[in-house]
Amino acid sequence: MKVRLGYVAGPEGRQELRYAHTMTYRTYQTLSVEERNQKLDQMIRKNLENLLKVLKWNTAHGIYFYRFSQNMIPLATKEEVEFDYITPYQTLYQEIGNYVKKNGIRLDTHPDQFCILNSTKKIVTENSIRYLEFNKKIFDAMNLPACTILHVGSGEGGKSASIERFINTWKILPESLQKMIVLENDDRTFHTKDVLELCQRIKVPFVFDYHHHLCNPCEESLEILLPQIRNTWKQSNLIPKMHFSSPKSATSFRAHNRWIEAFRFYDFLKVIAPFYDSVDIMLECKGKELALQKLSHVLRFLPSIHRFTDGIFDFTNKDCEK
Repeated sequence: MKVRLGYVAGPEGRQELRYAHTMTYRTYQTLSVEERNQKLDQMIRKNLENLLKVLKWNTAHGIYFYRFSQNMIPLATKEEVEFDYITPYQTLYQEIGNYVKKNGIRLDTHPDQFCILNSTKKIVTENSIRYLEFNKKIFDAMNLPACTILHVGSGEGGKSASIERFINTWKILPESLQKMIVLENDDRTFHTKDVLELCQRIKVPFVFDYHHHLCNPCEESLEILLPQIRNTWKQSNLIPKMHFSSPKSATSFRAHNRWIEAFRFYDFLKVIAPFYDSVDIMLECKGKELALQKLSHVLRFLPSIHRFTDGIFDFTNKDCEK
């Protein structure tokens, strides 16, 4: 099984490469029009330049899977803010996109908890769709296929009603937005089986989050679920993707640890290996690239691991039969 590791935003250990410089709407309101435009221009340009530097740092260290932060474009989804965050930066977007394609990097995004397609409040749903449209514009500017990970969302009114609300919103989305969405199980409401069945209904890929599965388990075994989860990716022609994180502590189990527990991760590999030839695993932890490198350095001493770079290795457990 070929594995590529990725991390989220950051990087933690390279402060000079941070690109989530942003501005609140309250600050925006206190500035003159000229000051607003100048401030936004400086932030966006610097953030995009740093994103490209991060991608170059990643590839230099053998990391080809990455989730970038949409915060690099401040206030982009705020209706009251009129600012062209695409055209003036087209050269930068294209440079990023070209680098991604040339080096075979996988990029995706994961909106915050306020992106809720099945909300009972119309304004929340409308804002969520606007957020997806913003994501699509960024990927289009880079000339890259868009990929955004979402949770099912609100559980208000019960699971069945909530899932039907999601499907009703899904049906009105343009096909271009439908194609960019993949769904993930969450740690409280919609467990693995719930999301798998929804993905099968609307034919979208399923990102399996192992930590969320431990927090919010279902009755079915992973031996039954994993092949079905894998099959949701077939129509996309993408390598299946999963999320992994370690609990912060026994008493704060849902929260993410700064680091990844190597032996827990190794056990996870043994669970999924019988069902996957290749998988991309996003490490969701506060240590970001430092945690990825620390994990990689431990894994290279374990049996069945054939490490190629910090972010790529083969797992060939002979006990895992396909």
